[in-house]
Parts: sequence; C-alpha cells; structure tokens
Amino acid sequence: MGKANPRFADINDYISTFPADVQTRLEKIRELVHNVATEAVEEISYDMPAFRLNGKTIVSFGGWKNHVALYGMSGEGELKEKLAPYTEPKGTIQFPHSEELPEDLIKQLIEAEVGKVN
Repeated sequence: MGKANPRFADINDYISTFPADVQTRLEKIRELVHNVATEAVEEISYDMPAFRLNGKTIVSFGGWKNHVALYGMSGEGELKEKLAPYTEPKGTIQFPHSEELPEDLIKQLIEAEVGKVN
C-alpha cells in the first residue's frame, strides 16, 4: 500500500478537497471503476485514490487544476491508440476539464486492467 501516513482518510476525503466541477469528474471515474470492477477495494495510496483487485492496484486517479488523471494504466493495441491524445510522456493519462470525460474509453481501460488481474 501507499505511504504510512496518508493526508486523506479515504476517497471521499480526497474528493472533498476539490471544486464541485472537479468533484463531479472524480466521482464519475470512481463510479466507472465500481461498475466494471465490482470486487475492487478502495484505498488511498501515495495520497491518491486507488482501487485494488486480487491484491493488485488496477487504477489510481487524481484531480488537478486543469485535468483529472489516471495512473498505472496504459492500454494496448487499439486502446493505446485511442488513449494517445490523453497520454503524457511519463505514461499519465490526462483528461482536460475543458473536454467531456470519455466515459466509454475509461471503461474500456478499466476492463483491460481487470482482465490482467483475473
């Protein structure tokens, strides 16, 4: 798991620190993970929301001034191509606040990660 003394008690605590519009986006990501990975367990890891499944972190996410981001995911093949406009050089997937969240794409990415741990 993450750092021994996280700044946030849980994902609700983390999300509450953001403006309402960012909270909505973070809650949508959380909902998508729960819908796809129904057995996943929520946690705070490295001061960010994360979900574990079968002992492995399948996704971490965070909010920022200009975007929300997914960490620890990359996609493969066609999915990787679809993610290209959102992927930063260090592998972070960023969805700008100026654009609608690509929910179907995020769902596909989560499904791919779940497939890796099942």
